[in-house]
Amino acid sequence: MLLNIRGPRQERRKLITSVVSSQILYAAPVWAEAMTVRTVSNDAALVIAGLIPLRELVRERSELAETAQDETTSASARKLAARARSLANWQSLWANSTKRRWTHRLFPDVGK
Repeated sequence: MLLNIRGPRQERRKLITSVVSSQILYAAPVWAEAMTVRTVSNDAALVIAGLIPLRELVRERSELAETAQDETTSASARKLAARARSLANWQSLWANSTKRRWTHRLFPDVGK
């Protein structure tokens, strides 16, 4: 949608913010009361969306930077190994989380 250089100009940021806000707030009066009763934990939302937590992605990138000079394995093999560790760490965090265990019953494995 936008080039990944220098960021969008102010008027484009305002337009995007307006569109996203309109989508989020669509029919808000109908579902507003539900916001006080039902919420989703960050952990559950990430698992449902299939998005690896930012802390794991940061750890993964740091690991890749530290092993960049390792010539005994290929870059793709290092990336696969780092991603496997990220998924294993995420699975461990999800399995040991005390929040939203109902969601855990539906999505016990973060990798699927």
